[in-house]
Amino acid sequence: MSTPEYTGQDPDNPALVSKPAPERYRYAGPWIRFAALVIDNVILFAVVFALSMGIGMFLVAAYPSANLDMDGWPAGAVTYVVASVALLGWFGGWQHGLGATPGMLVLKLRVRGPSGESKPSLGAAVTRNLPIVLLSFGDISGDDTIDTLLGLVTFVVYVAIGIT
Repeated sequence: MSTPEYTGQDPDNPALVSKPAPERYRYAGPWIRFAALVIDNVILFAVVFALSMGIGMFLVAAYPSANLDMDGWPAGAVTYVVASVALLGWFGGWQHGLGATPGMLVLKLRVRGPSGESKPSLGAAVTRNLPIVLLSFGDISGDDTIDTLLGLVTFVVYVAIGIT
């Protein structure tokens, strides 16, 4: 593979100036990265679905009179925190441990550390994936106005990630 030429975009804005790809590597485009994210989300959905079904069946069997209907602020907030930790653990853990998530491995993509090391540190991998936590916003408050605003924040984050 040939290394693409360095094409710094705007020297006055360091946020838009990209580093040249390391030797023997090239940067992946947005569509292949998106495809890897879709693969990871399909895997995550299957894992979460299986765990949820197992936990739900256990709770129904162990506590037949319990009400498992959880809507509104406290349950939504707890769900959001648990989902956020799980997402950071999934993406950050895989990227720190192997340098790629399962979706990235399928498409032969790798993540490098900010200083060029072959794998990012756990802190760098988690920091890199913090926007994904925002993408897990859902109906966490039980209030339509607040949930709509959180949906708007999610949309803005999607656009910001897509642009950068």
